[in-house]
Amino acid sequence: MGRNLYLNAAIFMFAELMLASCAEKREEVRVDGALMTETLDFTLPMDTVSDAQIKNVRYLPLKGSEKYLLYRPTKLDVKDGKYFIGGRFDNKVVCYNEKGEFEYAIEASGGEPKDMSEDSEALREAVSYTVTSTSIYVLDNYNHKVNRYSIKDGKFISKTDINFVANAIEAFDDNNFLFSFIKCNDDPNGGPNIPAKDFAVWRTDSKMIAQEYYLPLPENYCQLGKWRWFTKHGDSIYFSYLKHDGYFTFKPDGEPTFTEIKFGNPVIRDYNNPKTLFEIDGFDRMTAIPFITDKYALMDIDKKDGESGYYLYDFDTKRFLDNSRTSKRFFQISGTDGNNFITAFHNKYELYDIIQHCGFPRADEETERLLANDGMALLIYEMK
Repeated sequence: MGRNLYLNAAIFMFAELMLASCAEKREEVRVDGALMTETLDFTLPMDTVSDAQIKNVRYLPLKGSEKYLLYRPTKLDVKDGKYFIGGRFDNKVVCYNEKGEFEYAIEASGGEPKDMSEDSEALREAVSYTVTSTSIYVLDNYNHKVNRYSIKDGKFISKTDINFVANAIEAFDDNNFLFSFIKCNDDPNGGPNIPAKDFAVWRTDSKMIAQEYYLPLPENYCQLGKWRWFTKHGDSIYFSYLKHDGYFTFKPDGEPTFTEIKFGNPVIRDYNNPKTLFEIDGFDRMTAIPFITDKYALMDIDKKDGESGYYLYDFDTKRFLDNSRTSKRFFQISGTDGNNFITAFHNKYELYDIIQHCGFPRADEETERLLANDGMALLIYEMK
């Protein structure tokens, strides 16, 4: 009896020591101050995207879109059954209801507005926008303003001065915003009215005053030309940039977390030689911020062998799926709705013809007629 007690005590102590040893080995890994929480392994063998992931694809014609055509739709938000579509180079945000009927458009002049008074809604550019439960906020770098509009009818509410130039804006609510800010150090001043804060992401309040700064930038870091800097799902906002293989997740409060993507041939980065940040052929790399839903992450990836395209990551199976060899390919995704991916498109670049060539079902007569008359439609991927 006594011997068993001693034996059990010894086993218990040994187990505690082993647990303590394992805990010591699992040290926190931080990337630019963000806790690394997960690694997505791109080196593992992968199957192709199939009907096991995509339940259905359907079209939604956007009625009236021929009058408000977006040549390069780069962002789509869904809020309260409405679709908000914008183009980084189109200088407008267009709203449609759940039936695809036109509701309103918010357009920038693209030139010098005639009325620049404090209560004027004049926009010179609409470089980025974000949608909350009450409002649409449009970033106007030329005027150094953020304009606010009613989500209900698109009417102008107010505008707020900003003392910086940002790449993009995203919001958790009407008092909690994120801005991406990546300047090129070829201009020592960084551009007009930019404070000397070398951080990639800023959090501001409703007055657009910075409260927190995240992700410090190397001295020689420079990255331009991205069509989007943020994506959003639920209460999470996602951000990525070329400095790291992976993406950051921001919540309404607290520090961001980092999800690593493990590549077999990662980019070799040398911040003392800025050219290496652009000489990235021959490496595996994620080229854009991923679109993320509850179950999937859809990523645009260039591979060392020259192949590029979308890869779907399944959070349940923890595997990547190849999109290039399937009949239901993802094309130019613009946004998400719940667990679905959505493409906003027109046929000026024959995208609809390409979709048909890849085996997608044809749209109905109304949608085809709209596309033939320079209108737009949504291609909605309903995921399992």
